[in-house]
Amino acid sequence: MKTLKERGITLIALVITIIVLLILAAVTLSLVLGDNGVVTKADEAKTVSNQKDVEEQLKLKVQEYLTNNDGIFDRTGFLTFLSNQNEFITDNENNTVTKDGVTLSIGEKGEVAIVNNSGNDNNYGTLTESWDISKDHDGSVIMNYYDETKTAVVSGNGIIMDSNPRYYLAGYAESESKLDFTPWYGTDEQKAWASEHGYTSNELLDGFATLDYAVKNLIIEEGITAIGNRSFGGLWTLETISLPNSITLIDDCAFEWCKNLETITITGTTSIDYAAFGGCENLSEIYLGRNITDINSFVFAYIKNGSTIYCETQDIVDLLNAGSCNYWASDTTVIVDASKF
Repeated sequence: MKTLKERGITLIALVITIIVLLILAAVTLSLVLGDNGVVTKADEAKTVSNQKDVEEQLKLKVQEYLTNNDGIFDRTGFLTFLSNQNEFITDNENNTVTKDGVTLSIGEKGEVAIVNNSGNDNNYGTLTESWDISKDHDGSVIMNYYDETKTAVVSGNGIIMDSNPRYYLAGYAESESKLDFTPWYGTDEQKAWASEHGYTSNELLDGFATLDYAVKNLIIEEGITAIGNRSFGGLWTLETISLPNSITLIDDCAFEWCKNLETITITGTTSIDYAAFGGCENLSEIYLGRNITDINSFVFAYIKNGSTIYCETQDIVDLLNAGSCNYWASDTTVIVDASKF
């Protein structure tokens, strides 16, 4: 017969066992039903699969329309074409279509991008316009613009093309041949073309602040690997830029002369090329993470006097000094402070 002491020990062991089982049950339920659980992940995968399926269907419709119209795309005509087929619900006002609960935007050149059910993407407002800004024009990188919040969101997988994104956001991209110039160095012929389309030479020389779109926020999402040469240069109204860790290259002059930009954080980028942020005259706080392996010359030329550059490691300071990156920015303070990251 067990003594009273032995019975007490058995009871304690039983209680501990029950507690452990309850903890294990809670962990199991969390793994299965939690926000990152198996069921949630399965639902998310099903949703993504459905979205991609509808996206592919719409892209096939774009190709069908182009085939029927000698390769010429007219967005209004395409929406009418879809409406007549009764496969998609069309919204001509917002240039979107919906099928099986998936809403997609239609760009002016037939670009297709997924938005949420209301056409309102992450509270940025109603979608205004979409463009294919992938390097190879294959639809792998899409830029959505929301004029309500002056926000541009870039999503997809791959490389952002050179130059053109800034012109799309400026609202006067009619043909690539007319876009091969920077606003402050336009030829007389190019300025004359801009004037014919309602833009004065002064507006071009003064940047894009007075043009159709006055973008203030640029959000580049995970999956984008590189930002092309002068992709967003000269967007003087741009105030905030969010960069993902997937970025491995910021090419030459990518954000030059974004004069209202005040702070930038770069943590995933491995290479920052020539004058990437040159001329950002209000840029006063810069955060450079440990993953950066190459910083070219004049990356931060003409930034705000008295600015501060926070570096995660001493190696980043050495890269700055080697590249003369703070040249022309007087009284710049460079600090090694890993706690900032």
